[in-house]
Amino acid sequence: NRVSHEGHYDLDPATGAPRNKHGRTGMQGRGLLGRYGPNHAADPIVSRWKRAGKAYVTDTDGRRVLEFVAIKRKDTGEWAIPGGMVDAGDTVSLTLKKEFGEEALNTLELSPRERAEVLASISVLFSGGWEVYKGYVDDPRNTDNAWMETVAMNFHDETGELTERIKLHAGDDAGAVSWTPVRPGLRLYASHSDFIARVLAYRLSRVHAPAPLPALAATSSGSHGARDAQLFALCTAAGIAMSQDVFRLLVDILREGVHPTDLHAVLRTLAQPKA
Repeated sequence: NRVSHEGHYDLDPATGAPRNKHGRTGMQGRGLLGRYGPNHAADPIVSRWKRAGKAYVTDTDGRRVLEFVAIKRKDTGEWAIPGGMVDAGDTVSLTLKKEFGEEALNTLELSPRERAEVLASISVLFSGGWEVYKGYVDDPRNTDNAWMETVAMNFHDETGELTERIKLHAGDDAGAVSWTPVRPGLRLYASHSDFIARVLAYRLSRVHAPAPLPALAATSSGSHGARDAQLFALCTAAGIAMSQDVFRLLVDILREGVHPTDLHAVLRTLAQPKA
């Protein structure tokens, strides 16, 4: 499928190769990617609220702590969301479930009967889902002529009853797998930290009543300059580089109606720890 999630892209008039619409990377050809143009992946984010017995674990501000299934990639040694490429003929929904099974449950090493039982056990969890992101991702493998695009979906177990029966076991491209709490300065592969920040904002907004952010609203003239300046100030205070991608992420989060105190939790998640 050579269709981009982001619509039209240009071809180089000299070579006919697709051109990365997000700018030049300094590397031509398809590099380590399998195809020229968009290379489609699917990233399942399985989450739940962290508990101690039957009680929710909360942070110092009294908010619930979210945790998600993370894998340690064998190729880079970085922690990441499970996921993989959408093979020809496969759907995104099938890939999401298959990749989670292969990397987080080691289904490739199971017998056909055992594999069927494991996949059946997560079928209810994967029957719904919230689309976190769909489009281009900032991946180290991107070149001027080939790039990664993904569909990231969040499958959240609100009660924890579905996921407590799942036995995590690293497999395929994963060297390790674990339930990982979302915490300040969380470092993950590529754009995965941004995806987790979106999930955190979305799930907290379902627990805490949404509230408007008047200090970040547009001015009466319709200009967003005041909002932009205050977002920049918030990011600077949290130690976050205010790139275009981070700004777009925060604006998207604000549209979800996230509570002001929850926005600060998201900012702390995006902030990188000082060396």
